[in-house]
Amino acid sequence: MKTPKKVHYFLVLMSLTAFLYLAIYFYYGPLRSSLIVHNGHTPFLDWLYTAFTKLGEWVGILILVIIFLVNRAYKWIGFSAILLALTGLLSYLFKIYLYPNSPRPRKLLADDNLIHMLEWIHINSEHSFPSGHTLMAVTCATILAFYFRRNVKIVIALWIIASLAGLSRVYLFQHFFIDVATSILIALFVSSLLIYLFRNYLLDKNETI
Repeated sequence: MKTPKKVHYFLVLMSLTAFLYLAIYFYYGPLRSSLIVHNGHTPFLDWLYTAFTKLGEWVGILILVIIFLVNRAYKWIGFSAILLALTGLLSYLFKIYLYPNSPRPRKLLADDNLIHMLEWIHINSEHSFPSGHTLMAVTCATILAFYFRRNVKIVIALWIIASLAGLSRVYLFQHFFIDVATSILIALFVSSLLIYLFRNYLLDKNETI
């Protein structure tokens, strides 16, 4: 089964987003690039990016499950659980074993008074790489992009949502751009590979939309 070109929009646009975030990171530097986004805070953006960052938590998973339940795509629920568990494990291994001492933006900033604190957000100082929220959000979006691969409007919408979910981690001063960008690329690679195997070898033709 060949993947329709419409889903390629998501993969290409999401990859370009990752490279844009990397360009911002290297051009402005680790801390300055984060502060540029973080210091643009407004009450509306506080609410907006808090909502988008939740997509990298249980909210994103809940949306995924509801969509598949409504469409009776039960095999996709099981597969999604396996894929999300795998990306969660990768995030844990990176944070705890490969990059256990990676500092977050707050640790590099000498003065906490420069941070826009939100009552409902705890700003961490350690285990910056990778961004677990971004991994989760982009993985969910990639799964849905393949599932709705014939609907270009949904595919483009998923790209925008996933990009903002990643950017929310910088806005909330939880991660550097490089953490988010790398997490996007990891999520795309792992998700695309496993989804390809799943769709071509585990699903019947009449189970795909």
